[in-house]
Amino acid sequence: MSTGGFNTEYFYVEEGYIPQWGKTAADFKPVAAITENSVEVTTETGTDGNTAQLSYTFTYRGTPITEGVTVAWTVTGGGDTIASVSQDGEVTGLAEGTAEVTLKITYNTVEYTDTVTVIVTMPVKDAALAEEVVFLKSVTDLASSLTAEDVWGADSGKTIVDVRYGSAAASASILSGGTLDWADVPLGESVFYVVGSDNVAYKFTALLVTKTIGTADEFMAWREETSKDAKTYINADTAKADVYTYGEGEYILLTADITLTEDLQHKIWLLIAADTVPNDNKVGFLGTFDGSGYTITAQSAGWSGLFGDLGSGAVIKNLGVVATLSNTDGITGIQVRPAALASRAYGVTFENCYFDVTCGTVVRYSGLLFATAADITFENCVIVGTPGNGTAAATSALVTSFVPINHYNSISFENTVLISRNASNQAIAFNGNNSAFTADVTVINGSAVDFDITAYELTGFDASGFNTEYFTVVADRIPQWKRAQA
Repeated sequence: MSTGGFNTEYFYVEEGYIPQWGKTAADFKPVAAITENSVEVTTETGTDGNTAQLSYTFTYRGTPITEGVTVAWTVTGGGDTIASVSQDGEVTGLAEGTAEVTLKITYNTVEYTDTVTVIVTMPVKDAALAEEVVFLKSVTDLASSLTAEDVWGADSGKTIVDVRYGSAAASASILSGGTLDWADVPLGESVFYVVGSDNVAYKFTALLVTKTIGTADEFMAWREETSKDAKTYINADTAKADVYTYGEGEYILLTADITLTEDLQHKIWLLIAADTVPNDNKVGFLGTFDGSGYTITAQSAGWSGLFGDLGSGAVIKNLGVVATLSNTDGITGIQVRPAALASRAYGVTFENCYFDVTCGTVVRYSGLLFATAADITFENCVIVGTPGNGTAAATSALVTSFVPINHYNSISFENTVLISRNASNQAIAFNGNNSAFTADVTVINGSAVDFDITAYELTGFDASGFNTEYFTVVADRIPQWKRAQA
C-alpha cells in the first residue's frame, strides 16, 4: 500500500504501517521512563527509610512492552559512594549527598535510557549521654577524647565513624585519621555530631576547654605557675609588682568541689596599691573560669584571693566560693586589702555565681570580693557576706574596698542579690558606698540571728536568668546555690 498521497499535516505516516489520523512521531517514539521524578532515602542501615523501590514503563509505538526487554540499573555520575541500586531497582542510601540512577532498556538491539535523582540524607538523633562530654584542646587523639561507650553506652555494637562540629553535614567534619582538629572550634560549649557505624548522626553538646581542675592541689599548682610573693613586695616598700597577665584565650573548668586549707597570704598574683586602672584593663587572669556548679572553699583567703588579679575579658561563671578573709601576718596599711576573688578586677563579667565571704576581725580596707574594681558586670548572682568585724567594720564592704576615681558608675548588676550579715554595714563599696554601682541589684539586711536565706521572701525578683542546673529557683525567693552553700 502506498502512503505517499496522505497529507502529513493531518496523518502520521510511517512506511509499513497504517497512516494514523491526528498523530505525530512523538506518539510512536519508544520511551523508557522511570516512574519516580526523584527519590529520597536515608543512610540509616536496617530501616525502611534506607531503601526505595524504583519502577519504570517502556512503550513502543504507544504500546507497553514487557517481553523481549533487557533491563539494567546503574548508579552514574560518580555517585556510587552515595547510593547503590540493585538490578530489581531497589535504591539504598550509603552516604549523604546526591546521586543519579540510570535505567537502560535494550529492545531490538536498540538502547533506551532514563535517569532519576536520588537524594540521600543522614538522620539526626539526640545522643543519650550518661555524662557531660568535656574535650581538652590539647588532646587531639579521638580514642583519648571520645569513645563509643561515652556516646552509646556499653555493648552498643556501634563504632565512631566521624565527629562533626556545628552541623551534621559531612563538610563539618573535624576528624581525620583518628585525629581531631580543634582549629575552628571555639572554647566553651558547642554542638557536636558523632556519626556512628549505623550511619546516623548523634547530636550532643560538649565543652572544649584548655584545662580541668578537680583537686585543691591542682588548683594551687595552677595558681602558683604565675604567683608572686606579695609579702616581699610590701615589706620592701615596693609600690608595685610588675604588671602581668595570664590565661588569655584559655578556658579553665572546675570538675569537683575543692577545699583550700593552705594559707593564701603569699601565694598570689598582686599589684600593690593599684587604684589606677590600666588603659587596656589588661592585668591578671584574662580567660574564662567555669565552675560548672562546684564550690571552692577557701579557709584562709589572703591579700588577693583565688585569682590574684582579673583583667579585661575575663569571665567567671557557674562558680560558688565560700571564703574567710584573713590577715594572719598583721600587716597594716591601706595597700593591704584582703579579698576572696582578686586584688584588682577590671573589665570582668560574673555569671550565675554564688559567693559567701566572711571578713576576719583584724582585716582592714577589704572588699569581700575585690580590693579595687571597675567596669565589672554581675549577672544572675547571689552575694552573701559579713563585711567587716570588730574595729575594722567601717572600712569594709560587700563587694569591693575601692572603686577607682572616674569609675564610680562602672560596676553594674543584673538580677543580683546582695545579703549583708552585718547590720551596720550594707555598703557595696567602701568609697562611694552604693552610689558607685548601677542597675538591678537588691541589698538585703541578713544580720538577724534567725535570718533564713531559703525562706526570705523576695517578691517580684526576676530569677528567670539563673541557671537551674546550678541554682534552685522558686518564685519570690532568693535563688539557692545547689552545692556546698554555707
